Amino acid sequence: MKQLVVYLDTSDLIAMRLAQPGEIPATVFRRLMEFKADRVAIFPISFFQYFEYMQAADPKFVDDRYQRAKFLSDFSEGWSFPYYEDLLDGSSPRQGPYWIPQAALDIFDVERLAHDLRTRAFTLVTEHNLGNRRDRRKLASLSGFREFLKKNPSTMRHVQREHADKLCSDVIASDVVRKYILGEIDRGTANEIIRAQSLGFAAVYHWFFEHGRNENPMTDRLRELKQSWDGRFEELRLAMARARDIAQEVTTLEKSVRSGSAGRLQNERRRELLIEFKRQKAIAKNFASRPLRSPLVDTLRKAPTASEHFQVIAVEVLNAIACERVQFTSSLLGDLLHSVYLPFCDLWRGDRSFTHILFAGKVPNSHKVVSRLQDLPIEIEKALVRNAAS
Repeated sequence: MKQLVVYLDTSDLIAMRLAQPGEIPATVFRRLMEFKADRVAIFPISFFQYFEYMQAADPKFVDDRYQRAKFLSDFSEGWSFPYYEDLLDGSSPRQGPYWIPQAALDIFDVERLAHDLRTRAFTLVTEHNLGNRRDRRKLASLSGFREFLKKNPSTMRHVQREHADKLCSDVIASDVVRKYILGEIDRGTANEIIRAQSLGFAAVYHWFFEHGRNENPMTDRLRELKQSWDGRFEELRLAMARARDIAQEVTTLEKSVRSGSAGRLQNERRRELLIEFKRQKAIAKNFASRPLRSPLVDTLRKAPTASEHFQVIAVEVLNAIACERVQFTSSLLGDLLHSVYLPFCDLWRGDRSFTHILFAGKVPNSHKVVSRLQDLPIEIEKALVRNAAS
């Protein structure tokens, strides 16, 4: 039987890791581990989950981040959702670091790294006179480079020291590329080793946060994204508020008309208000149906299926905010981005306010949503029964 794919809220990961025995998150975690051990469910990690969970920390808290990375690795068993730009019809989780952009994974293909190593080695040998003219001529062919590498293993250390990219440098230091060039391991094995050693959750934290000091896409950039949308949400809110005020005034005038107390001027005023009411409603409707514009969300449109479903959910979120059912917060925006994976899983966890929007709007796949963590085990059991019956 096909394993269920379950998408967890980042808060679930935090709560389950820190929960004390007897607490709800601990009880749920134990049950999820049983599902995993029985091979009936998997809990892949996405790009958004990783960066919400693995945030930069001061040196004194770095150990905690590596413990988080170990928890992610143990919990997911290496399963991950494709990077959101790489989602296609029929995309499914795979074991490996596929939450990383495919373009980045291609960079760390051993064939590409081997070609890069040969180029850099030739430059170093030439610039630093690490070999004679005959050696330099040999480097032009793969067989000659292999022979040179066997005789001059220190070349790898020279390349590693002068490589500006920390991650590439670490890969070279692992000796996988040298073994591949010398024919000791094949391409598939080499790539598996590289991804396991250099692109695991802990390794990515090391080179992305500790070495690179990069901004976090799900915290630093999310705040910027929210600020860029604040004006649009306020515009929509005002249009909806104006439409409600006009509707209330129209209702009052209609009562006057029905009672016979309304004069000609009131009737004209009613017609004016109805025209304005329709105009304001049209503004709000057109606004909500327009594609959201932001650097991060625009990239979702590279994934046809993801962008289509995302836009439907985004419109419902806009409408809920405009009707003041929810507040526009960074947390809500984060949930909105996580929802891009809703079509690609069997069950999807989200907080109550966001799941209410999905249920109220009857968005596609909203039947997959679980609004409370404590309900997740029983929802998994129900889904397993349905799958067994089908």
